[in-house]
Amino acid sequence: SGASNVGRITFTDSGGDPGALAYVHSSNEMVCNANSLEAWRIDSSANMGIGTATPSGWVANSNSRVLVLHNADTTDGNSATELALSVAHSTSWNTISFTNGAKTSGSSEGKILYDHNSNSMRFSTNAAERLRITSAGYVHIGDSDAAADYLDVSMSSTSIAAARFTNKAEGSICHLEYSG
Repeated sequence: SGASNVGRITFTDSGGDPGALAYVHSSNEMVCNANSLEAWRIDSSANMGIGTATPSGWVANSNSRVLVLHNADTTDGNSATELALSVAHSTSWNTISFTNGAKTSGSSEGKILYDHNSNSMRFSTNAAERLRITSAGYVHIGDSDAAADYLDVSMSSTSIAAARFTNKAEGSICHLEYSG
C-alpha cells in the first residue's frame, strides 16, 4: 500500500467483511472495525478513541496523550456521552473528563484533574471547579484561591448551611451556617 492508500487485514464471513484492521497512510492512523463499524482508532499523535473517530479533540496540550470512550447509544432518549482520560507530561496535568452530548474544545461537565505544577487535585461539576486539595493537604471547597487553611469552605449564597456534621443514629451534631 502506497502513501495515499490503506493497508488492511480483513476478517470475512458469508455476509462480507465485518472485521478489519487498517492503517490509513494519508492520516497515519490505525483503525479497527468490528461488526462493520469503527470500534477504535489511534491517531497520528498516539491518541486513542473507542467509539469516536476524533480522540484528538480532547488533547489539552501537545504533551498530552488521550484515551476517549464514546457511547453513541441514544435509544433511551438520552444524549451520547464520553469519558476521556488525558495523560500529560510531568509539567502539565492529567485529567478524567465526563461529557454529556456534543463536546466543544476544552469543555466537560465533570472533571478530575491532577496538576503536576502545583501538585494539587481538582474536582469539577457542572463545568466549574468545586473542590481542590493542595500539595499541603489543604481542602478548599468553593474557592480555588482560598487562604492556607486546612479546610476552607466558601459559598456564594447565604441561604444554605456551610457544613453539617451528622450522627445518623442520634441526628445532627453540628450545623455551621453564615447569616449575613
